Amino acid sequence: MSGDGMTFTAHLLDAEIKKVFSVDRQMCVIKLPSVFNDLKDILASEHEEAIYAASDALKTEEHAYLLH
Repeated sequence: MSGDGMTFTAHLLDAEIKKVFSVDRQMCVIKLPSVFNDLKDILASEHEEAIYAASDALKTEEHAYLLH
């Protein structure tokens, strides 16, 4: 996948998990491992912008969902 595609995917995962969390917190808990796995793969890439987007998404999820 291209760097732009990975960046888009990271932003999309972040937006979608926020939406799921606002609608159904239990479903969010079920989906988080899959989202983390996908973001992990993006972090392992060599595309700087994608890595930044994935790390930003992880920070958002950590603060919004895991710490509350």
